[in-house]
Amino acid sequence: MPKVAYVEVPPDLKDRYSQQFQPLYKTKNSSVRWNGGLVPPRKRVNITTKSLLPQIAALWNGLTSLEHAQWKFAGLEQGYNAYNTFVQDTAYRVKFGIEGTATPSTLHSYKVGQITMADPARHFRLLQLHPVEYFKMKKVKGTKSQYEPFAIDEILTLPYSVGFNYRSNLTAVGDNPYCKLYAEITYSYQGTDQIKKVEASCSLVSDWVGTFAALTEVVGHARWYTLVIELNDVTGTLQFDLVRSFHGGTNFARDFRCTNINAGFSNTNYQLPPSWEADEAVDGVLYGSVYPSDEAL
Repeated sequence: MPKVAYVEVPPDLKDRYSQQFQPLYKTKNSSVRWNGGLVPPRKRVNITTKSLLPQIAALWNGLTSLEHAQWKFAGLEQGYNAYNTFVQDTAYRVKFGIEGTATPSTLHSYKVGQITMADPARHFRLLQLHPVEYFKMKKVKGTKSQYEPFAIDEILTLPYSVGFNYRSNLTAVGDNPYCKLYAEITYSYQGTDQIKKVEASCSLVSDWVGTFAALTEVVGHARWYTLVIELNDVTGTLQFDLVRSFHGGTNFARDFRCTNINAGFSNTNYQLPPSWEADEAVDGVLYGSVYPSDEAL
């Protein structure tokens, strides 16, 4: 790979280049760095006035002690404290012009997963793979935005429980309408791999509610599993949040807050599987993460 010893800056950009960059070392082949990585004190006032935090802090201070307690309980389900939960939710509402503050709930918060079925779709499965070993992204210590893959050894141990919170507005359009979350547990028995389903069913029409199922044992040795959200012979919308996949005392569900269920990885990390992926592409099906409306579906 060639080394560049000199950058020829166009004459009309020399002043701007000098303001933005400066040599890192006083050598011929010196690299350059951005001049202005630290915010000067005289500019911090402008940044503060542009931030939403003062406005959100005022809204937080205007809440009653009961409302503070409600946000605390909602945050416990998300793994956040009360104020951070309120800031995340309210910042979205302020940014997109949604009036008022949200009613805190232990069943959902901020963004939720959403699957919308329309003609000609009749069947759809959204999967989350949990093999014995897979990779996740971990932030590199000492950096602001660099991540690296690291291996997860997920040894499946029973008992196992699966569930999520959801609301639905689905209409039956076939002979076998259903909506459910389940885990396909692969286990070994007499030299063959077999599958056992742990199924948590959902109502076609429901306000926010939780559904759960558990498995205590299998005949043989449990090895790995796959989480599946499946809809069949229905049209309409399903929203879900706070996915649980507990075994060994740990919730191994990835993106369990459902803040970005259709996210992939960059080209650098293309080999990593996404947290959620469709079993196959189906015309008429849209899925992703949305901010839930205050009104019913």
